[in-house]
Amino acid sequence: MEWAKANPGATQVYRPGKQITDVGACAMAASCPNLTEIYLGNTKVTDVGAQAIAASCPNLTTITLYETKVTNVGA
Repeated sequence: MEWAKANPGATQVYRPGKQITDVGACAMAASCPNLTEIYLGNTKVTDVGAQAIAASCPNLTTITLYETKVTNVGA
């Protein structure tokens, strides 16, 4: 994910409607561990991506994943 590589110190990400998949979500989580707020509405993220974000971003306080492929398993 280009955005993640360009913004490793980011604390917020707002990327609604982008073609973000689990690969991108995992890259974002690995590259930007200081994220506190994530907004990835209307993307292709699934449980895998949501769980990677949760595991890699210990300071996360807000995550918005509406209109994604995340189920109750990854929520």
